[in-house]
Amino acid sequence: MCRPGQTFEHEVLGVLKLYGHKIERPPKLGPDGGVDMITSLDAPIGGGRYLVQCKDKEAVGREDVDKFIGTLERENVHMGIMVTSGRFVKKARKGTNGRVQFIDGPRYEELRKRLTEWLQIKWNQQR
Repeated sequence: MCRPGQTFEHEVLGVLKLYGHKIERPPKLGPDGGVDMITSLDAPIGGGRYLVQCKDKEAVGREDVDKFIGTLERENVHMGIMVTSGRFVKKARKGTNGRVQFIDGPRYEELRKRLTEWLQIKWNQQR
């Protein structure tokens, strides 16, 4: 999954940065209170402040999503991004009223691949 010395959260951070997110609070070690990182996106559509929750596991269920929505409400943040290396069970995606963007394993791998390609291009331009 992750390269040695890197956490899933730090890989997700790299992908979000590539897509224009500014990192307000990066991932930290230890308990995170249901928030792996806080980002902001300066865009006329879809912009704003995001709480990000990363789940490096096979399946994310409704209970995980409900906890995350509770965290959004507690932190008074309207939007969240939930990323998993696996998949979201069918019920997990329902009833979030568009407050949560879901990125499952296949989509994450696609975004990560784009990040790798972009970094390779940048590396080759500097050589």
